[in-house]
Amino acid sequence: MATGEIWVKLEIRPIYYKGRKAVFHKWSQYSNIIPPSPMVGGHGGGVISGTVAIIETADGTVLEVFPTEIQFADPGYISQVWNNQRIRPMKKEGDPGVDIPAEEERN
Repeated sequence: MATGEIWVKLEIRPIYYKGRKAVFHKWSQYSNIIPPSPMVGGHGGGVISGTVAIIETADGTVLEVFPTEIQFADPGYISQVWNNQRIRPMKKEGDPGVDIPAEEERN
C-alpha cells in the first residue's frame, strides 16, 4: 500500500475593505432563486448568482463582500507571479499544457 503526504498551503492575503485593514480568505459563489411574478405578464422567475469574497476584519468578523469592495494590499504578489515564475495552467491528463515564460525569457 502506498503512503504519502499531502501539504496544503493557505495563503492569506492582506486587503483593504472600506479603507480598513482586513484579510482575504477565499472566493465563493452565492445563488438566490427568484420565484415567478404573480402578476399577469410578469417575469418567469429564475436564479441570481455571483461571486463574493470571504474576508476577515481586524476585530475577527467574517464577511461576504463583492469583489469590487476590496483592494489587495500586496502588489508585489503580482510581480512575483509574472516575473519570477512560470505560469502553468491546469491541464487534463495527456494534454501538454501551455507554459507562459517569465518576462526575462520573452525578451
